[in-house]
Amino acid sequence: MNLFYLKRGKEEIMLSHELLNNFNDDKAMKLVTHLSKSMNFMIDFMNNKHVEMPLEFAETREKVKEVMGDDFIDTLFYLNSLNNNSIRVLNSSNILINTKIINQVDKSHFENLVSQVINYFNNLYEKTEQGLMWH
Repeated sequence: MNLFYLKRGKEEIMLSHELLNNFNDDKAMKLVTHLSKSMNFMIDFMNNKHVEMPLEFAETREKVKEVMGDDFIDTLFYLNSLNNNSIRVLNSSNILINTKIINQVDKSHFENLVSQVINYFNNLYEKTEQGLMWH
């Protein structure tokens, strides 16, 4: 198994965590992008970068759910949807996400997303250490 993808996933998480300091508009979009990249690197690691097994295939999605849990793919799709919208920081605690309906969330929402992706990474790393990975 190629640990390069796992290492890159961790690097993206670390970059996103650093962006929580002095959070602003520019950092919000970068944070979401780093988290999305991290999750994609985790999938690449699980796939051992098999091009013939992209996430669009039901078989791949089922295997990812089996290893990472049901909400992993939902979280990734949510991050990807945020990447396609504009995010505006109103002040230190209020953030607007422009979609069809404008949603207001606070900075803790992004902190929770970072924590969630960290948990996914730790779960994947633990399973790798125990030899429970598929490829």
